[in-house]
Amino acid sequence: MGDLAGQAAIVTGAGTSCGAVIARALAAAGARVVVADRDVERAARLASEIGGDALEVDPCSDTSVGGLAYHAADLLDEVDILVNILDAACRPAMAAHPGAAGFDQTMTGNVEAISLMGRHFGPGMKARGRGTILNVIPSGDNARTDAMTAATQAMAADLSPHGVRVYALRLMGDDAPRLPRTRGFEVAVPMDADASALPRELGAAAAFLCTEAASIPTGRALHVDGARFT
Repeated sequence: MGDLAGQAAIVTGAGTSCGAVIARALAAAGARVVVADRDVERAARLASEIGGDALEVDPCSDTSVGGLAYHAADLLDEVDILVNILDAACRPAMAAHPGAAGFDQTMTGNVEAISLMGRHFGPGMKARGRGTILNVIPSGDNARTDAMTAATQAMAADLSPHGVRVYALRLMGDDAPRLPRTRGFEVAVPMDADASALPRELGAAAAFLCTEAASIPTGRALHVDGARFT
């Protein structure tokens, strides 16, 4: 049995590549996973692969997130783990409105998505005195990712006194340098992207943060960045 045996998890935005990696990792660790995505057919394919369930959700819509919470309660009874894959779910605004308008809408949508998830799932976790919320934040050292990290910290300040752990995983972009590791030390020599086991590392990091062993760093952002100095 895995470290998450008996726990129920929802992964929103699981139709993305990193969302699928995390959903698979949680399932491999023993969790029952609900795969939630705008594209319910894509979610259903992944759910079938990992032995989970699929639900449709638009994380930028209060009505849709409320519907996810309602239907998840029927499937899972209690939600122990909530993983939010951010940015990709709100990126259509960037495509529809290029430039500053798209950036503003994408930033607002991502921060609002964190707020909506906390609003609909936080009270139940708070009442039970346990649970884990993990916000997976896209790469980039900019106002958008910093705003999402700050929103995660605000959520942690609200929920952690009630036994709910809240974390962020900040990802590395495809164009960011990745560094090789030798005997546990980091060396500043660029390497090919193919040499990094980022999917495996991302899944392992997410699964670890969802276990009781990760109680100390609640409210913090863990950088999964291929050993860059961040």
